[in-house]
Amino acid sequence: MVGKAANILEEIENIKRAPLRPAYLIYGNDEYLEKLVTQTLCQVFRERNESTVEHHFFYGDNDEDAAFFNQLTTFGMFSNRKIIVYRNIGKLATQYRDRLIDYLKHAVPEVLLIMIAPADVKAKLVDTLRRMDNLAVIAVWVPTPDNYPRFVSRLISGQEYEIDPEALNLLATMTNDNLSHTMAEWEKICLYVGDRKKITVQDVQIVVSGTKEYDMNDFIEAIAHRDPNEAVRICLALLQADVSVPFFITQLYDLFVNTWAYGKIDLNGVFWRKKNMYEEAAKKFRSADFGAIFRALREVDLMSKTTNLKEELMVPLIYEILG
Repeated sequence: MVGKAANILEEIENIKRAPLRPAYLIYGNDEYLEKLVTQTLCQVFRERNESTVEHHFFYGDNDEDAAFFNQLTTFGMFSNRKIIVYRNIGKLATQYRDRLIDYLKHAVPEVLLIMIAPADVKAKLVDTLRRMDNLAVIAVWVPTPDNYPRFVSRLISGQEYEIDPEALNLLATMTNDNLSHTMAEWEKICLYVGDRKKITVQDVQIVVSGTKEYDMNDFIEAIAHRDPNEAVRICLALLQADVSVPFFITQLYDLFVNTWAYGKIDLNGVFWRKKNMYEEAAKKFRSADFGAIFRALREVDLMSKTTNLKEELMVPLIYEILG
């Protein structure tokens, strides 16, 4: 596998120097890095081809699989070279999956195939592709919190601005949900300071709102840390974004089943964020009554199916299970 959060920038630089593979799978959960890798691959492919390069983009939700394979497999003697990007490859229709595997075994250098697989969309096809030797896999994960400031520093290095170490750490801490958030705030800071090239803590404090787009992982981590105030705040934000109560319950079941079984199950293959979360939850809930927690979850799950109440169900549940 090519690329992890700690060295993805080196992998991007290596793309610019090394021969390109005919096919790539970009897999992970950071859209900024996903776009950066895609742009780099496309740029290098264009620069290394004197002839015109065609661009074709397909999406797994748009029922474009027939057109995708037509572009992928139709290549005449005088045809232009092609860049073909398929986002959410895990949703490729079943009848085309064997054909894709066969193509990858005999991929042609005249076509650059970039397949993108967001980590939150589970698919057997993606698991198969990740194990193949006929393509390069580039992982694009949000950097871990301890690596985040260093990673951001390297990402913005080479620009004409100098940022105080304290300001950099503050920027990273306030926006470490994903790099798209960080880089959007970085652009706002640069506009704010204008011709002044030195960025201070005060600049970051003034410009960066710190408002994050929360996801369910943020909520579950607040529960794992047994932080009711943070859990309620994130829960209300997610409810406002129309996250359903049954989805909350499903994720809470997953957390507490693995917390209850912590030490009895193998977590070595679990993504670092969840592994650390289960470890923390095991400490915080060491003496918890898991039977009572599961009963509370079942009751709220049943009530959610017969009522439109959301906040009135979730907020009391949070305080009950966190005790």
